[in-house]
Amino acid sequence: MFLPLITVICLSAALPAQNEWNELLKNSLAPKDAAAVLELKENKVHFYNEAQLLNLHRAGSVFKLITAAALFEAGLQDMEADCHGEQTAGLSAGQRCWLRAGHGHMDLRQAITKSCNVYFYKVSPLLPPGALQRQMALWNLDKLTGWHGEEARPLLPPALTAREVADCAIGDCDNLFVSGLTLLKLAAILSGNWAPAKDLNVPIELRHAMYRVVEQGTAKAAKDSAYQIAGKTGTARKMGSWRYEGWFIAFVPFENPRYALVVYTPDGQGKDAAAAANKLIKAIMERGISG
Repeated sequence: MFLPLITVICLSAALPAQNEWNELLKNSLAPKDAAAVLELKENKVHFYNEAQLLNLHRAGSVFKLITAAALFEAGLQDMEADCHGEQTAGLSAGQRCWLRAGHGHMDLRQAITKSCNVYFYKVSPLLPPGALQRQMALWNLDKLTGWHGEEARPLLPPALTAREVADCAIGDCDNLFVSGLTLLKLAAILSGNWAPAKDLNVPIELRHAMYRVVEQGTAKAAKDSAYQIAGKTGTARKMGSWRYEGWFIAFVPFENPRYALVVYTPDGQGKDAAAAANKLIKAIMERGISG
């Protein structure tokens, strides 16, 4: 367990360095998008259009990182599965992968990189009962981040049916909702360089998988040859709708991370949020502002 002792900086702050952050965020993102950047060592959060990050949303495929952590804890990290574009057996039969042609033979690392739904549909039922809830509790995802007084408390399932486990494994469960700030906290934890979570045992393989997501996976739109970026995309159904919204979480640089961030696009997919993050990350790293 950990307590995030964070200094929150809002866009109305008048300090010169914060004014620079305001301009950087405004100039790097579209007016409809939202983002939050955490300076990991300074424990300062900078917001853009923060209202969109305070409400509850489905996490989409970003949650596959939690499922992957549960698979590691259960000793199932070496499981393999075939994806032909649709789950054909079990309680999630008929559920499709986002890649209709299928991803072929997948291991966990490849499934994270390509964000393969069918892999997680097939492997997650092998988890011990309560494994996903245990990871959510270990990572304090049931708690408010404390970074904003108006953030909504995450809605996490106290129990899951076998079918709900498969749905939650890909972040598409109807009783699992988090705020964008919860996803920022997830990025900070995975960076391995955030003091409040230093004692949390996060599999190093997840960090490497996030790096591959940007280098060769669903977040290639965020890639910048000048910087080593690790991230994860998420495409999620909007609450009460079949329309989609996009998430991208990241930490940068990969070695000794300085920043964690979340980017949200209200009408798009995870790859669109990753593309929006590209300009933001480049601006942050080039200007190197803090404070």
